[in-house]
Amino acid sequence: MPVLQDADKMDLYLLSQKWKELVEKAHSKQLQPHEYNSGTFTLSNLGMFGVDRFNTILPPGQGAIMVVGASKPAVVTDADGFFSVRVKYC
Repeated sequence: MPVLQDADKMDLYLLSQKWKELVEKAHSKQLQPHEYNSGTFTLSNLGMFGVDRFNTILPPGQGAIMVVGASKPAVVTDADGFFSVRVKYC
């Protein structure tokens, strides 16, 4: 998994450019070790593929992981027993 170095020191445009470069290198299997094994925080997003829940394992050396799943409509009831459709975040 590519690591975006010094993300806290870049603006949004530069972040997107650097990320694009890293993803292209990853797809062509040309990532160097310092480009994939020095991260501290992982973001795992399967929500963009419609996956609404999944489990992850924190990679070694990482401090935290944030998992993003898809939202989907669900039927819910309120305190008075009325039904409505709301977006459910998993």
